[in-house]
Amino acid sequence: MKKLPTSMLYIALITVSVICCKTTTSESTRQERNFIAVDSIQSARLQELGAYLDSTDLSASVLTVDSLFALAHQLKYGSRPAHISYMALSETLDSSSLTKIVAAFLNPETQNYMQQFQSLEPTAQQYHSLKRHYQRLIREQKTDSLPGVRESLRAFRWMQRITDSTLVVINIPSAELFVNQKNGVEKLRMRVIVGSRSHQTPSFITFSDELVTYPYWNVPRSIALKEILPKVKRNIGYLSQNNMQIIDSQGNIQNPEALSWADFSVTNFPYRFRQSTGCDNALGLVKFNLKNPYSIYLHDTNARSLFSRSNRWLSHGCIRLQKPTELANFFLNDEVFDEKFMELCRLNAKPSTLKLPKPIPVCIVYLLTDVDTSGNLRWNSDVYGWYE
Repeated sequence: MKKLPTSMLYIALITVSVICCKTTTSESTRQERNFIAVDSIQSARLQELGAYLDSTDLSASVLTVDSLFALAHQLKYGSRPAHISYMALSETLDSSSLTKIVAAFLNPETQNYMQQFQSLEPTAQQYHSLKRHYQRLIREQKTDSLPGVRESLRAFRWMQRITDSTLVVINIPSAELFVNQKNGVEKLRMRVIVGSRSHQTPSFITFSDELVTYPYWNVPRSIALKEILPKVKRNIGYLSQNNMQIIDSQGNIQNPEALSWADFSVTNFPYRFRQSTGCDNALGLVKFNLKNPYSIYLHDTNARSLFSRSNRWLSHGCIRLQKPTELANFFLNDEVFDEKFMELCRLNAKPSTLKLPKPIPVCIVYLLTDVDTSGNLRWNSDVYGWYE
């Protein structure tokens, strides 16, 4: 009979152990079959793993096959961030790679077992900065500060379920966006303007697969009825002053002077408002479509001075970008837009849709702890009161 390689025997051990745990009804039998005695693994190896895990937020106090696999799983895939309300992307988990790493740890012949465990962690620069701060807070015995950092560490690990490649992260409490490349290097960071407390931007996981230049702003129904309709009824000149059009259910532009505005109300308005393209458009010159049920997207703005403010929770929910053309060029993997694009205001320009070479995952999260561009720990306000 052909002899199995040692590594395969340890993988088989894990597989049999897990099967036994699922089929036995005796807790004592489960423990007997699943327990790995301390003296079966070099004590130095256990100490090394324990010290390494202590530098994160995990613990190696339990020595069963299941617990080692669970530790590897947590180190790779973390925990789902709180408050995520929608996911346009599925989670992807590679259990076979975790099994091989645990088997390598259990195999006394393996020399690089620690490197294999360490390879499970995210490469993101922000993650490793947070990890260093976590270690510092432990040394300084500032235990009250640990939960916030721990949540962010686990969120970064969880994002590995979404992609192991380019990822856009928008953190609502810091009102910032950053782009991480596959190697963990932060490619781009910018300020954003997100929803106000009364018009909150939801936390969700999605992707962008196209952008639109010179977009129309199709005014959301709630804004149209609550804000714009009353203004137009008081002063029909509001429409021309803001380059607004009246569109019927067939998509035809209507003459506002021919409509009986006195008859319209919140419950009786069969039209919609659309703002024409151009530099005065609320969406600016570029819009990035996102798949979601909230009509949320990323876009330029005609009020760019607001990015200098510290309070950037101002929108109706959509996310305004400080550097839209830089993000567009990165998404398109080409220098399509230069500085002149933002300075030129073409008259009567029509919207143009550009498909991205590949969909880009976007994680809109709500983390109260993160790091700035220099890696300094930052505590964000609970702007929406989601932790009250």
